[in-house]
Amino acid sequence: DRPITLIGAGYAPPAPALQTNVYTVSINAAGSGSRVMGVEVPYILYLYGNNVTLERCRLENLYLTAGSTNNVIRHCYLNYTDLAMPASALVSNNIFHTSGYLINSATSSLIITNNLFMGYSTYALSSISNALITNNIFWGSTPVNAAVTNCTFTKNMTFQTNNNVIPYGSNAGTGNLINANPLFTNAWNTAVNYTYNYQLLSSSPGKNMGTDGTDIGIYGGVAPMPGLGGVPRI
Repeated sequence: DRPITLIGAGYAPPAPALQTNVYTVSINAAGSGSRVMGVEVPYILYLYGNNVTLERCRLENLYLTAGSTNNVIRHCYLNYTDLAMPASALVSNNIFHTSGYLINSATSSLIITNNLFMGYSTYALSSISNALITNNIFWGSTPVNAAVTNCTFTKNMTFQTNNNVIPYGSNAGTGNLINANPLFTNAWNTAVNYTYNYQLLSSSPGKNMGTDGTDIGIYGGVAPMPGLGGVPRI
């Protein structure tokens, strides 16, 4: 109920450090401006505030409240993420794993960029409209279903999904790489494995092919993934 900065040791820090695990987190409106980093939340993180930054966390269930603004979600391991029609949000350089997908937004102020969606064959995005979707990799995770409309898909990559084609329907966009192997340095399947290396090889079709000339995926953009494990900046 007040703005705080919560710093954990990480969701999978190198030994001998121990994981920081907080079962449930609730950031109320009076907690606007808070920052949470380096924490695993295995149950639910509720976000009712504005201008909140969540980074280097592992979040199994993330729920934003309707109308929340200027929240940043980056460098996280994410599963189910419900944006609940935010006024604005940046979802950047995250890994959506296992059954992870992003749902519920109708704002043009939602930016989904440089994420890796992997392993959830049903869909990666649902009930999303008017969003800007750039530089993401969809690996084994079908990009969209019929409830994704009027979005702009630019410089994304799909590989081994049930439906690789983007955009389609009322969605638009250019420069997408369809059913193209991203050629990760070391990632043999879509299982959660913190030892995998999702850096793109020099021969990858996504190398330096993002909208800003950097890599497509989590190691591109203005805030590349700093490494897995969630170890905080300090």
